[in-house]
This record gives sequence, C-alpha cells and structure tokens, in this order.
Amino acid sequence: MLQMQRFSMDLVRYAEIIRLISQNKSTTYTKASNAINFFHDSTLEWWKQNWFWSTGGAVMPSTLLHKEC
Repeated sequence: MLQMQRFSMDLVRYAEIIRLISQNKSTTYTKASNAINFFHDSTLEWWKQNWFWSTGGAVMPSTLLHKEC
C-alpha cells in the first residue's frame, strides 16, 4: 500500500514537472517570436522612411558626373 501511495505521488510530481516545462517553453517561444516580429516591423518601417534617400544617394553622383562631361 505504501508503495502505491509513493508511486501516485511520484506520478503527480512528474505531471507537474512536465506542465512547468511546457509553460516555460511556450513563454520562451512567445518572447522570441515577439522579438523577431519587432525586428521585422522596425526594419520595414525604417526602410519605408529611407528608401528614397538611399537610392537618391547612389543616383545623384552619377547624374552630376554626366552633366560635367
């Protein structure tokens, strides 16, 4: 009888440990996913704001050189 009680307690502990591990994994995944989404969104926003100036900087010197010739 004592062995059955101990076995039951061990099963309950095991189930609790599995539940805690699962919660930690989902929390870690959520944090990583949020960080990746933030990086994507902020990079895209930066590109939307600066695309004109980054392309204009490459074209402008070539047009100046062409006018001088």
